[in-house]
This record gives sequence, structure tokens and C-alpha cells, in this order.
Amino acid sequence: SRLIEVARETNRVTTALKNVSGTMSQYADNQRYLLDLAKKYGLEINALTANYAKFTAAASISGMSMMNQRKVFESVSRACTAFGMSADDSNGVMLALSQMMSKGKISSEELRLQMGERLPVALQAMAKAAGVSVGGLDKLMKQGKLMSADVLPKFAEALNEMIPNVDTDNLETSVNRLKNAFTEFVNGTDIQSKYKTLIDWLTGIVKSAAVSYTHLRAHETGRN
Repeated sequence: SRLIEVARETNRVTTALKNVSGTMSQYADNQRYLLDLAKKYGLEINALTANYAKFTAAASISGMSMMNQRKVFESVSRACTAFGMSADDSNGVMLALSQMMSKGKISSEELRLQMGERLPVALQAMAKAAGVSVGGLDKLMKQGKLMSADVLPKFAEALNEMIPNVDTDNLETSVNRLKNAFTEFVNGTDIQSKYKTLIDWLTGIVKSAAVSYTHLRAHETGRN
């Protein structure tokens, strides 16, 4: 059951990535980028892929260049590792990042409530990126003047400056690397296609049984 669970999860996130990548060459490039990022910072590959798919979809619509997209995404991923976040907290930070991108503006809800509670330096880094104090940052957010595509690349630089060193050799990253090893093993078993074949076969059986039952009921009704 765990093999099937991981296979389904991998299929979901890779399908999402493929759909937002545009071309197969870009999809392959995105996969290589995410694998390198997962190895570099000890991040779980399926969660990383899901979060990146959401972020790059919103960032591409906003017109952010691929270079800046990856700059921002890597910086926030790096910060999650630096603070030893759990999978849930990392996903919460990444969700806030994607929402910032999709809304086009930085709001207090995403920055303070979603990201700031999990990433303590987020407010200071954003203020530094905007060139204001934390108080001035609140004013800009209320006025709707803090545009995501403009400020997030500077936010990434500020995060990296405020977190100069990242320990990638800890229990959380070791757990993630174990998960990645298991995911790689599952992908090598071709269980995705085999499970899909089984599901398609079962679907055919159920449909056939439904048709037969319908015909039987119609025959019995006609006799009555």
C-alpha cells in the first residue's frame, strides 16, 4: 500500500509540473532543477515539486523571469532548511509564497500570518527588500503598493544575507533523503503503469457489470 501511495503522489506532482512547464524540454529542465535542489538542501522531492508547480504557474502569469523564479524559490527553500522546518511548516511557507505571487501583491495575511509565524526573519527580510522599516512595510502593504514580482527577488537576496549558513546535515534532512530514496525506488519499479493498468481493468469490469445489471432490470421490468 505504501508503494502505491508514493506512486500516486509522484504521479500527481509530476503531472502538475508537466502541465505548468509548457514544453517537454522545460519540464525536463524543471525536473533536473528540483532534483538538484532536493539533494542540495535535503528536501523531500514530491513536496518540493508540488510547491514549485504552484509557484511557477503563478510567477509565470505575473511575468517573472525563470531566473528570478528560481532565485526566489531556492532562497525560501534554503530558509526552510535553515530553520529545520517540518514538512507541514515548509508547505505552509511555500503556500504563502505562491499566494503572494498569484495575488500580485504582498499582503499582511500571507507575510505575517502564514509565512512570518513559521519563518521568523520573513518580516525583516521583506522590509529590507522594500527599503523601509517594519512599520513602513505595514503601511506599504495596507496601501497595496508592494508588488510581488518586483520585491520578491530582493526578498530572496535579503533572506540569503540574513541566513549566511545552512546546516544540511540534521535529522529532518536525513528523513527527507530517506523518503527520496524510497520514492526513487518506487519510480524504478514501474508500479505507476502497472497500478494504472489494474485500475483501468477494474473500471472496465465495473462498467460491464453496470451495463449487464441495467439490461437485466429492463428485461425483468418488461416481463412484469
